[in-house]
Amino acid sequence: MGRKNREKRQTQELQKAQPVSRRKLLGWLAAGIGAAAAGGGILLYSPSENPPPETYADWYRKHLAGAKGEEFYHPYFKKPYAPTPQETAELYSRLQEVLSISAVTGVTFTQDRKFIALHVDEAVLNDYAAKETKAIAELFAYAGIPERAPKVLFKRFAPNTDLEAAVNAAVPVHLTWQNEEKITADYQAVQDGERKSIKVDRTRPQFSGETLTEFKVDPSPSGIVVRDPVPSKIFVSVGHNAVHSYTSPLAEAMHYAVKDVPLGAIRDKFIDLGNRLGAQARDGKYRPQFEKIIAEQVWADEGVVHAILDSFVEERGPALGFTAQEIVAYVDHSSVGRLKYVPRGREKLKSIGPAKFIQCYLQNPDFILQ
Repeated sequence: MGRKNREKRQTQELQKAQPVSRRKLLGWLAAGIGAAAAGGGILLYSPSENPPPETYADWYRKHLAGAKGEEFYHPYFKKPYAPTPQETAELYSRLQEVLSISAVTGVTFTQDRKFIALHVDEAVLNDYAAKETKAIAELFAYAGIPERAPKVLFKRFAPNTDLEAAVNAAVPVHLTWQNEEKITADYQAVQDGERKSIKVDRTRPQFSGETLTEFKVDPSPSGIVVRDPVPSKIFVSVGHNAVHSYTSPLAEAMHYAVKDVPLGAIRDKFIDLGNRLGAQARDGKYRPQFEKIIAEQVWADEGVVHAILDSFVEERGPALGFTAQEIVAYVDHSSVGRLKYVPRGREKLKSIGPAKFIQCYLQNPDFILQ
């Protein structure tokens, strides 16, 4: 009798358990099918568990990758331009391609910047600002200088944006989807015996992040006088890819935070060279020496900032959803050009760590050059 009762109870328990097991299985399959439809793979998890959190890369692809708006120009960026010999030859070659010119009697060059607006709603803009503000704080903590993290204000850049407005508590970060430099040559030429004005141009993509800082340099009879720089202007374009969209505000915030280091070095070296040259400093033939000072100090600053940022991205990138290939592409710097000191900076950083690395730079602007 006891044996029959036990068998009866087991049969009843099995019958009760079977529907529950099927419901769970159907739940798992439904979840897996949903994941497969979204991402091309099957991931089974219980409905009682949370789905994987959205990474920054996921969020970027959803909200920013296709946020391309209208093209526009801003009057601040249009100015006379002194082209390199290579640029002059390239533009003249394009002139010859356009028309058969018998003579060129004059030419003027201008520089401009074409922007593509960032087309997102206010909620996405605020979300991006929150993500980047948090990331800036994390980068500065990683570098051991949390107190230097600037307060930033993310805003869309537009044709009527006032770039001369005073910077108060927060540094404005002007956002676009993309931008490119435009160099125009306006030739005064003779064609078929008739004088004509013919314009040709060439464009090239600009950096995804940029901080514009200007010096006011005045030659005087006693040498060079360097006046305080005007407020820096930060520009970020988010359309390149997820990694650059994430890192560009971080890089520019770091450049802004330590700008007194390269600016102070440039000022001191300008004054030193100006004093040595005396009245000759006004002679244009010495201009390349001053330009070399600026270039070397800017490149040194790029080397320091991007060495820190590279290390940060290598460490945090996988959790942000960046693939190994994307991370390698981001940190792969050439030993020439504006980022030529980054590989040297990376080696120094590896040996002493990010906190000591940035302190060495704050104390010695030429640290990375030595």
